[in-house]
Amino acid sequence: MELPFAPSCERNQQPICEALSDLFPGPGEIVELASGTGQHGVFFAQALPHLRWQCTDLDAVLPGLGARIAQAQLPNLPAPIPLDIAKGPWPEVKASGLFAANLLHIASWPEVCSLFANCAGSLKVGGKLVIYGPFNDNGFTSEGNVALDAWAKDTFAGGGLRELSAVSELALCHDFDAPIVRTMPANNLLLSMVYSP
Repeated sequence: MELPFAPSCERNQQPICEALSDLFPGPGEIVELASGTGQHGVFFAQALPHLRWQCTDLDAVLPGLGARIAQAQLPNLPAPIPLDIAKGPWPEVKASGLFAANLLHIASWPEVCSLFANCAGSLKVGGKLVIYGPFNDNGFTSEGNVALDAWAKDTFAGGGLRELSAVSELALCHDFDAPIVRTMPANNLLLSMVYSP
């Protein structure tokens, strides 16, 4: 089958990988939420062989995602597993980290809330939730993000860029430390927050 492909993954994977290398210097397991095409999973598993990278996504996405992972044949990249962030079931693991790229602005706010409410069950204490993507910070931070927000609202029910302060408050309400914010290329941010119940 023809493998799914997202150009944005090719553009942002190297800076994200560098950040992940800093955040997870030792062996561990990372569960990726909404892995999509699997391009990130393959790239990160190749570049960070000390991490076991578990991809997840909706059932409808798994065939293409699984085909890319099977083609890669990496020992630290197992077959993807189903996960709907709004409904679960969440993986029965105690991972070092959970990672999501470009998810929050295409999910509805109730789905974002569900993610924060339920993801800690798959994290070990001291594990990190890492979220990459565009955010508002007391309003839009670029003209590109204005257009992206409009596209997300038109394309996904309940979509749209999230306010950084709202996401930070949500994290604190669910036993995470306040996010550490790392500025990334193309008006994106990378948030990392430690699970500290």
